[in-house]
Amino acid sequence: MLVLSLGLHACVSSHLLVGNPRAPIPAGEVRVFVQTPAAPYEEIAILETSSARSLAWNQQGKIDAVIRRLKREAARLGANAIVVHVLADGAPTSIGAGIGTGLVGSHGTLGIGFESEGSTTAEKIGRATAIYLPAMPPDTMPP
Repeated sequence: MLVLSLGLHACVSSHLLVGNPRAPIPAGEVRVFVQTPAAPYEEIAILETSSARSLAWNQQGKIDAVIRRLKREAARLGANAIVVHVLADGAPTSIGAGIGTGLVGSHGTLGIGFESEGSTTAEKIGRATAIYLPAMPPDTMPP
């Protein structure tokens, strides 16, 4: 089961360092912003991920998977926040199958075939900047 879990989460996130990484932190401590914060911060990395292999079937599940993966990647780099820039549909995924058999005999040829094709909804992709926000005294925190 562990091998399956590792396979499902491997190679779906990447980053480009633009600053200095810090010691890793728990992903639950990473805050999510959709606009650049007004407070001073340090950029650590540009992150990219998708909902591929997340087992999420609906749109909200795919969005949740993308945010979870962005936060996990940021946390590995010691960033305590991300600024989400892109949350969009990726390319749709197609699924196909085919089975065929044939029989050739002295009285003719018999062929049997089966084909099925379908497509799944597009995966979600996300891009964000991993940042480090220094701790602010409680009386200066924005509401």
